[in-house]
Amino acid sequence: MTVDEVIMATSAEDAQAVDDLRTTHAEVLGRLAGIADGLVGRAGSGPEDFDSVYRNGAAFLRGVLRGLRLAEERLYPAARRTERARLLVEATLAGTGLIEGRVIAYEQATRRADAIAAAAALVELVRARFAAEDEYLLPVLAADRETDLHAIVEELVSAAEAAAAAPAPAAQGGGCGCGCSHGDEPAEPEPSGGCCGGGGDPAPAEQSGGCCGGGGQAAEPAPAAAHDHGGGGGCGCGETDHGAEPELDVREIPHAIRHATVFGAFDSVAPGTAMILIAHHDPIPLLGQLQQRSGGQMAVEYLIRGPEEWRLRLHRL
Repeated sequence: MTVDEVIMATSAEDAQAVDDLRTTHAEVLGRLAGIADGLVGRAGSGPEDFDSVYRNGAAFLRGVLRGLRLAEERLYPAARRTERARLLVEATLAGTGLIEGRVIAYEQATRRADAIAAAAALVELVRARFAAEDEYLLPVLAADRETDLHAIVEELVSAAEAAAAAPAPAAQGGGCGCGCSHGDEPAEPEPSGGCCGGGGDPAPAEQSGGCCGGGGQAAEPAPAAAHDHGGGGGCGCGETDHGAEPELDVREIPHAIRHATVFGAFDSVAPGTAMILIAHHDPIPLLGQLQQRSGGQMAVEYLIRGPEEWRLRLHRL
């Protein structure tokens, strides 16, 4: 079964609920992939650039995890009652521990490479979880007369919206940009230069525990870019660095969730940065929807105008 197939539901409301949750899943996955791509693109940038994406990711991941737990409380017990879905429910729930473990690994990462790896793993784990729900569990529940799928999905969509709106935690001392865990306790002031040598004289080597009080290996400092346009003012050459921009090719995404995936991906783009959109036609209706969703805070630059591929740079103003 695919997301483009007709769903046999007991009511029009339940049929709409299936579409609503699939759309929400596409938005969540699009934003999560955008965060993961953003970390990769800023691996060699200054501390502030990397840390901003990292902190936004941490806040969003906690919201996503709350949504998955809510689904386990509301969606999965209903699916477990049906013989067709029982084994799939147990198999899918077995992956929850893996997702939680990767979220913790992301939050506790003391090196950029560790945060990037955790984010990439989470994209695939969440993708598999949503695919199981979209393609198998939702159709079964929509056809079950004892399940009020519409009410369940309303709760899950609200949880996803709350996750998308969650503000990122404030940076501690401006953030070190190394992927350190940023908790609620204020960071102790560094002797000089800030964490990871973030300014002024280079910071002395950590005696123990690594950067920001993390355990084990000392945190990896922000690698110097060979031709850096980010961080503190760039290289002064006047050029614009587009190498860090994530790309989304919508040609491989099912039509039913294509726009939602783009919405989620653009939600992950921070003000002053951009993403690349690749399509098989000029996406004028989609651009109009993005302008509306962003309150007009988007600029579009066409890089390729067909005939086989349209490539656009979407700037968040």
